[in-house]
Amino acid sequence: MSFRLLAFKLLFCSGICKLASGDQKWSSLTAMNYHYWTQPLPNFVSWHSYWGGNKRLQAIGAVTFEILGPLLILFGRWGRIVAFFCFVLLIVSIYVTGNYGFFNILSCVVCLALLDDSLLLF
Repeated sequence: MSFRLLAFKLLFCSGICKLASGDQKWSSLTAMNYHYWTQPLPNFVSWHSYWGGNKRLQAIGAVTFEILGPLLILFGRWGRIVAFFCFVLLIVSIYVTGNYGFFNILSCVVCLALLDDSLLLF
């Protein structure tokens, strides 16, 4: 239960901080215009992500997954399963486009607590 709360807090607070920071880039949905070239150790995929794709849609997706996704945890087993896949999709996309060390891997491990034993094969 405590890891589920940690997963909720990690993602929900990340989304709320983006909106509550007062940074106009998040409220105007232009934050992704800067994210890819200001993150630590951008890579080849981040270069392609910067030049391709709709960055407004990426910003909307990130904030939506981070704010509304954690609320799915409150809706029982199926809500937690959907939240798990939303979180892992977001975390893996961040991992692929940038280098945040082992933070993304640890975040995925915390999200494993959202799954029950019948879904885990090991």
